[in-house]
Amino acid sequence: MSIRLKLQLPLIAIMASLLVMVSALHYFWLPNVDEAATAQIEAKTVKQMQVIATSIAAPLESGNMALIDDNLRLMQRQYPHWIEITLRNNDGVRLYPLFGTPQNPKDHAFVHQVGDGIAYRQSVHLTLPIIGTDDKRIGYLQVSVDDHELEQVEHYTILEAQIGLAVLMLLVLLGGLLVQDRWVTKPIRLLVMATQRLAKGQYDTALSTASKDEIGQLAISFDRMRHKVHRREQSLIKARTEAERLRDTYAALSSLNSFIAERPAPAALFRRAGEIIQQSLRPDFLWIARVDWQALRLHSEVVSPQPEQPEELAHIEQAIAAIRIDASSESNVFQRLLLSAEVQCLPDIFKTPALGAWPFLLKEFGIRSLALAPIMRQNRVEAIVAIFSARDEVCEQAKLKLFGELAERIGLSLEDYAKEQELQRNALYDPMTHLPNRTLFMGRLTELRAKALVHRQSSPFAIGILDLMGLKSINDRLGHNSGDRVVNEAARRLETFRQGEDLVARLSGDEFGLILYPRAGDPHWHDTLKRLLNDLGTPLTLPEGEIVNIQAHIGLAQCPGDGRHPESLLRRADLALHEAKLGEDSGYCFFHPKMEEQMLNRHRVQREFLESIHACHLVLHYQPQMDVASCRVIGFEALIRWPLANGGHRPANEFIGLVEADGRLIRSLGRYVLEQALSQLTTWRAQGFETTVSINIGARHLLAPEFLEDVDTALRKHPVSRTALKLEITETAYLSDLEKTAEVLAACRARGLKIALDDFGTGYASLSYLQRLPCDQIKIDQSFIRQLLDNPQNQAIVAALITAARLLDIEIIAEGVETAEHALRLLEMGCLLAQGYAAARPMPPEAVIDWTRQQQPNQTLPEWAHHAATPRDCRLLAIATEHHLSACLSCEHAEGMAFGDISIAGQGLSVCRFEYWYAAEGLALFGEHPDFDRLGEAHALTHKTEGLACETCQQAEDGCEHAVTPAAMADIRDAQRAFFELFWSVVGSSETGITTRSAGGTAPKDPSQALRNLRERAIAWCDIHQGPDRDTTE
Repeated sequence: MSIRLKLQLPLIAIMASLLVMVSALHYFWLPNVDEAATAQIEAKTVKQMQVIATSIAAPLESGNMALIDDNLRLMQRQYPHWIEITLRNNDGVRLYPLFGTPQNPKDHAFVHQVGDGIAYRQSVHLTLPIIGTDDKRIGYLQVSVDDHELEQVEHYTILEAQIGLAVLMLLVLLGGLLVQDRWVTKPIRLLVMATQRLAKGQYDTALSTASKDEIGQLAISFDRMRHKVHRREQSLIKARTEAERLRDTYAALSSLNSFIAERPAPAALFRRAGEIIQQSLRPDFLWIARVDWQALRLHSEVVSPQPEQPEELAHIEQAIAAIRIDASSESNVFQRLLLSAEVQCLPDIFKTPALGAWPFLLKEFGIRSLALAPIMRQNRVEAIVAIFSARDEVCEQAKLKLFGELAERIGLSLEDYAKEQELQRNALYDPMTHLPNRTLFMGRLTELRAKALVHRQSSPFAIGILDLMGLKSINDRLGHNSGDRVVNEAARRLETFRQGEDLVARLSGDEFGLILYPRAGDPHWHDTLKRLLNDLGTPLTLPEGEIVNIQAHIGLAQCPGDGRHPESLLRRADLALHEAKLGEDSGYCFFHPKMEEQMLNRHRVQREFLESIHACHLVLHYQPQMDVASCRVIGFEALIRWPLANGGHRPANEFIGLVEADGRLIRSLGRYVLEQALSQLTTWRAQGFETTVSINIGARHLLAPEFLEDVDTALRKHPVSRTALKLEITETAYLSDLEKTAEVLAACRARGLKIALDDFGTGYASLSYLQRLPCDQIKIDQSFIRQLLDNPQNQAIVAALITAARLLDIEIIAEGVETAEHALRLLEMGCLLAQGYAAARPMPPEAVIDWTRQQQPNQTLPEWAHHAATPRDCRLLAIATEHHLSACLSCEHAEGMAFGDISIAGQGLSVCRFEYWYAAEGLALFGEHPDFDRLGEAHALTHKTEGLACETCQQAEDGCEHAVTPAAMADIRDAQRAFFELFWSVVGSSETGITTRSAGGTAPKDPSQALRNLRERAIAWCDIHQGPDRDTTE
């Protein structure tokens, strides 16, 4: 059906319907209006008459006409259109006629004027029987109704018909319009609505129509257009959304990258990253928490938005800390994130178990979705970012992708920051102790100087250099791990000691830098430094079980008193440290201007020393090394001497230390001494004098790469003297680098040189070095020898060294032996070799041969005496040596003799070692020997002979002409020889056994009695030579 027909048909239908209705009304309904009106009037009147008949039935039966009249008149007033009311009995007799006569006829339509009269129009007459109480008719009621009422009813009926017709016409018109609306208007309206939706961008609702007309075709075309536009709009929206997403992504990433470029600290990075995530992803709530892998828990870093109440923030942080991330929580989304290191999303957290208190905490805020992203650093989850939303859009793929990229950038920033911090720490901090290094230390000093220049004032402070003692020894003995533990412990104690703005830095291996500000009550730092050294000195037990006391020296310079420039202050603190190191124990020293003078003097001395070497002004003096028991010279030690213009020599302690501190000087000195010593050995060999020479080699020269080359150069010039040269090294060398020292010494021994460890036992030297270092001889330091007779501890140390050397088959010699008594005591302890003033002072090379030939060796020693090892053998050697050395003490013969300070005969009745031995141990062991008594007599004879010679010498000193003759000296030697023959005969050989009393022999003689007998012989000797008045009191 076409649109034209759809528009015309409703109009045609309406016109036809109206025509039909009007025709039907005119031909079928209007003729029956009068009858219908009459019937209506009759029915209405009958009902009214029934009411009257009921009301007058009783008065009619009783004949009460007055009441009937009242009732009828009441009715006539109620129904004025009743123009006549008649009451008749059963017989039809009129009992009561009543005619309506209105007072004003003009008010009633049914009354009309006829001339002067009134006329009533009657149209309906009705008769109604009246029923009595016994249900019998008792009369009739007749009513005449004016036709005006009929006309009114007809009028109303026609009016109703007209209204009905009008309504029907309206319904027909409405139906036509509805049909027209359904066919035409509604499709057009739908098209308009669809056009409006399309204009608004609403493309979801399709336009459906079943019509095949032009409007239907238009709707179909429109729907196709809508679909195309919808698809194009969707593509545009998708492209715009993607563009917006990319814009937001790039904006977020760009903003984060810009902030990352500033190298922020992790805390600032987390705060800014939280803001960027909040702006780009727009979650309702987020937090960032670090992962504590040791405690297996999370620590809150950022919460956004920040709760207004601190209690709420505390609850959130507690909930974050309560999240379980241990391996047992496999169902926990946080644990899955840690295991997978991938972004996790929960669209509905209330359906996910193992989230702890989070569902209850977030429920009141309407939050239901959760997304998690790991922040990775070095392939491990460093932190977690959690975003929450009331919608599930956080789980959209695009947002999750951006979320993951932001988290990845944060992780990369953390890695860069950690690497930068590591580089900065490596550049400014010591990697082992984590203390500031020299660069940061100097930077702090420069900063303080700049601040002082700007503000023209600054707080006073002190710069200190702390040097640990013996660290090299610990490294060599126990390994570098132990040394590192010592350094770390020292650093920890120093850092604990630091207060306020103080600074502790590690400047080098065993040096620490200090910046100290005055303490309250200690403006000059004295108490502070004492406490510091005491705290450092607390014993430290190493894993190897060794207890170490950390000792240190501190040199300090004050600012501004000692200067302001950092380099100047540090140099002056180093000068003070050099002064502090002169003490053996821990200590500190403040800079004094004299120290700079001393430094200049050191440089002057070093320069002059180098010039003296080049000019060959330095000379070597030689101090003999003696076999005490045999009084034989076994070699010499070459000692450097620096001649002065006045004929004297500069003391060695004034320049040796300065020379050793300069690697260039110590090498020049070492090469010079090597050349001079080998040259002198060659000269002596040419003169028929065979001996050995020991030379001291500085530690820095020994460990220098050129040392072996210097040795080879000197040996090539003097090849025949290589076996007579001995190198002495101090502990400084092998403590500096034990392995290198051992390697160099082994190379020297391979070249035929002998090795001696000088000053052994001092500092941090250990007996274990004797096994690790190739050596032929160790020299006991003179510090142990000087107090050997008075200090039992020194005796114990010396005895231990002697025992260790014998067990290792290493020759041992004591240096610094200043008296014969020291030499004899050492001999008793088993040390057969000695060097010191007791033998001779260092002498020039031209005096060596004459002095050596002047000595008188003990020719009576048995062979085993040269290898005495047991304490008894050593005591016997000491007895024999004492008597040999005391042969003659006159100035004439003692001058130039080794150990010439010994005096037995000249000491009156003082008891010598032999007397003690003879009265005790000798008596107990050899009292039954047939020559025991003769031994005592021979001993007394030696004293007698020596006494006579001494008396003669003393008289010569008093001006007499007597002097000790060669014959007298021969007598002394004969007496000594006789005594020694008996002595060695009695005591026997240490190898074959000593002759002792048998178990069944007589009881040993009383030692006290033997001593008295010896005393008596000595008194008799005194009486003969000095008279009876000599005091014999012991």
